[in-house]
Amino acid sequence: MRKYLALVLLLLAWACKNPLDDFALSFKIPLSDGLHTFTLRQYGAGLLPKEAFTLKTYGSSKDLLVNHLGNPTLLPNEEGKMVIGIPQDYDFKTKKNFVFNLKIGSKGFTSKYYNFNKTDRGNYNATTYLASKTKTLAGIWGDTLSILNNEAIEKVLKNENNEVLATLNIAANTNWKAINYPLEMNMVHFKTRNYLPGGGTVGTYYDTKGLLQNSPFEIKDFAAMLYLQAADSQGQISISTDKTFGLTFDLSKTIDPLTGKLWSENDSLDVINYQEETNRWYKLAKAKPNNKREVKINVSQTGHWILARTSSLCNIGPEFKINSAYQGIDIVYLYRVEDSQSKVLRSGYLSVNNGSVVRLNYFPETTGSVRLVVYDFNNFYGGNANLPIATTNWVSSCSFSNTPIALKLTTTPLPVEVELKLVCPAGKTIGPDLLKTQIRTQISEPGKNQWTDLLVFTFENPKITTYKIRKGGVYDFRISTDGGNTWPFLQSGFKIKEQKWSLDVNAEGYCK
Repeated sequence: MRKYLALVLLLLAWACKNPLDDFALSFKIPLSDGLHTFTLRQYGAGLLPKEAFTLKTYGSSKDLLVNHLGNPTLLPNEEGKMVIGIPQDYDFKTKKNFVFNLKIGSKGFTSKYYNFNKTDRGNYNATTYLASKTKTLAGIWGDTLSILNNEAIEKVLKNENNEVLATLNIAANTNWKAINYPLEMNMVHFKTRNYLPGGGTVGTYYDTKGLLQNSPFEIKDFAAMLYLQAADSQGQISISTDKTFGLTFDLSKTIDPLTGKLWSENDSLDVINYQEETNRWYKLAKAKPNNKREVKINVSQTGHWILARTSSLCNIGPEFKINSAYQGIDIVYLYRVEDSQSKVLRSGYLSVNNGSVVRLNYFPETTGSVRLVVYDFNNFYGGNANLPIATTNWVSSCSFSNTPIALKLTTTPLPVEVELKLVCPAGKTIGPDLLKTQIRTQISEPGKNQWTDLLVFTFENPKITTYKIRKGGVYDFRISTDGGNTWPFLQSGFKIKEQKWSLDVNAEGYCK
């Protein structure tokens, strides 16, 4: 049985008032594995409306599903995170696979299906996007089609302004592999490239002959994308049919980003498919718009269907290695990659610890030489994003090289030592079943409600040195004891006054 542990946390921040004075937290040890975490969002708009949320479960193991605390209640939290777990006592050595299907939905939105056939307690994480069926959001529109039998079907996808976006044509006597009628088809049309799988960079793909090609490419001039997912009444997903079905993309109001004009009959578009169930890309024969600016294709599988021009990418690139005097710094610093014309090709954050490596690849074949510039700006308390602190030599963007980065920070940050102290009566200690209990902490700039993970404590790992907070800094601070699903305590405007910060945990009554 899991135990509730009522602990009084008294933060003694070396002579300053502590954020948890007189506050009692209740602990229930959350599951640490066998977790399936879904972050629920709506395309183009942020959080999915919680009040209209729906979840259906299917499969031989559906009645065993639990949340992160081992309870049967399966709901998203206030931040749109839902955790579905395998019971801690489920033994894969003596029992069958853990099989379940999910249908995640919300009133007025498309649905999303997931199939799981688990052979171990591995964790799974996904961001689940649903599309509005009542309003176009950021160029995205969704709809749901019920297919009752194998009769012929034509579905014209129109938005709220009656604008035709795409058309689905399924011939009579078409059978879906691995599922039976009736089935549900969710369709999402995109006029934006913002939700391209993998950001629009493709490493390997299957060609028209079904052969795997290691020839990376970039989805460059985007025209349209249509996502299809089909599932039966038991939530079982099918990704293919026994005969082709037709897709028509209406580009009559779509601008070619290369020319700034409408797509025309003279334009040639690559037809690309991404199948998320198998994590495979496919690149098919090219297609051209007809005189109505429609692109018609015949396909036999679902997933993301994309029309775009593509450009080739290099499959290898340079590597950069940090040469510094630093170790253990847990904040990262801004870098930019420039070409010979000082154009910024990429940006990101890197570790400044000695020996850290940044590997870059998938540059366009025409890029030429590049260099990497590191700036005096970190991901926790900023700095000067225009002040370089290290610049590499020029290197080829399309061949492997190992280039050192001699790096010295303008100002070396000072760490704050944070310690979780367990207080038991003399001669007693905490029970071994509670040693792995986690206390998760997050911080935000005061009043902004933009939370960033700070530290995760256990009684086994009670002392952590971090650069994420600093002496003199003022933070909103919150704590979770259930794995980050709820945050029952919030302290606003807490100031760190010293380089050491101690959390004293009074565990009397739970010590043995």
